[in-house]
Amino acid sequence: MKNEQSWLSPFFSKPYVDASITTLIGTSRSIFIVLGTLLFMNIFPTNYQLWGGTLTIAGIVIITIADISSNRTN
Repeated sequence: MKNEQSWLSPFFSKPYVDASITTLIGTSRSIFIVLGTLLFMNIFPTNYQLWGGTLTIAGIVIITIADISSNRTN
């Protein structure tokens, strides 16, 4: 029974984690994917892909910061 609880714990903890922080963590995963492909396969994304990824991550960071600051004022 203990093993069943250990792999289910991420699903039960989701309601307690703020959605914006979860999105930020999920999006930052793409940075590690780019670094992994560069290190292991020697493949680098094109300029358009870099700009798109940078703008996407920047937008999510801005939304997360705005959400955190609005939660502190409330």
